[in-house]
Parts: sequence; structure tokens; C-alpha cells
Amino acid sequence: MNDLEASTAKAIVNIFETGRLLGNYASVVVNPKDPGHLTHGRSQTTIASGNLYTLIANYCGAPGAEFASQLQRYLDRLQARDLSLDNDMDLRSLLEQAGHDPTMRQVQDLFFDSAYWKPANQCAANITLANQKGLTTALGIATVYDSVI
Repeated sequence: MNDLEASTAKAIVNIFETGRLLGNYASVVVNPKDPGHLTHGRSQTTIASGNLYTLIANYCGAPGAEFASQLQRYLDRLQARDLSLDNDMDLRSLLEQAGHDPTMRQVQDLFFDSAYWKPANQCAANITLANQKGLTTALGIATVYDSVI
């Protein structure tokens, strides 16, 4: 898959997740019907999965992270998957503000590629359909990516 196809596959999922082609790095969503609870970022990672903790921990450890000191105080509760954070408006505001920080954007791009894109590609390569091993089209991989994310 070339870079254009990969970007297209990611864009399809970004639209599903945030309504935007490039995703929404500042997006913060709490949907009472979503088992993921509090979600954040370009492609919406969740507190319930534990991946919101990983994302924020990566951001807090990144040089130049503008909101690291404020978000650091939430790391223990994020790691514990404290679902009461769904209603913490200070955290939600900080996540939204941090989403505009270029450092957060870089961290999210690396995080979503590592946590979701690469595993989706590995999974797609192992799928066998009609005696053909591996999904190779951008649409096929986008479908697997959407399932993984």
C-alpha cells in the first residue's frame, strides 16, 4: 500500500470517528451508550480501553508538550480507568486544548499508527478470502482498521 492509499484508508476511518477527513485531534466525546466512555483525539481512543492513559502518558513525556504539567495529575486515574472522569469538565477542557498543541498532534499520529494502524495491517495480511491470503486494497485495510480502532 502506498502513502496515498494509507492516507485514504485512515481518512475514511477519521470521518467515521470524528466527521473530519484528517480527524479531530481536539475532539472529546462522552456518549452514555458508548462502552468506551470518555474518548479523545484524531480517531477517538477511550478511557475504558486504557489507551487514553497511554496516549496522555506519551504526551506528558514528550518534549515541548504545552499541557503536560496539567494533564500529569490525571495519569493515575486514567491508568485506573476511572470512569468518573467522564464528567470531569476540567479534564475534558484540557484534552480539548491539548488537541491544538502541535506536540499532541505528533504524539497522536504516532500513537494511532502504533496502537491501531500497524495491528490492523497485520490482521489484514492474515485474512484469507476466496483462497487468497491477505487483504491488500485500501478499502479492505480501512475496514479492518475501523474494526481494530
